[in-house]
Amino acid sequence: MRPLCLAILLIAAGPALQAETLKGFLVDMVCARSPTDRLNLGPEHTRKCLLMPACKAGGYGILTANDVVIPFDEKGNAQAEKLLSSTTQEADFRITANGKRRGDHFEVSRISLEKLTQQKK
Repeated sequence: MRPLCLAILLIAAGPALQAETLKGFLVDMVCARSPTDRLNLGPEHTRKCLLMPACKAGGYGILTANDVVIPFDEKGNAQAEKLLSSTTQEADFRITANGKRRGDHFEVSRISLEKLTQQKK
């Protein structure tokens, strides 16, 4: 009987969350709320905008290459704010986010800023 109970508990718990690595642009959820709003995000989205009080309060997420925005959890929001506060970079916030998806949010374990490559003249 015990193995049956354990099997039922494991099935009820659902699949284990898989660790993922996402790459894309750091965005605030205020600016990224609709596909039309996302047209000017990506390389042009500025640090000034990302740190505006309303944008900070709305939380952060990642804009992926296929134009999907995945919101961060509270830990991810705190990490994004710390990243923005610790850099002098003004735009083009290409990031790598490590963590797990839970529902429509991404539970962030680590965010890192991609190094910008200088364009050749």
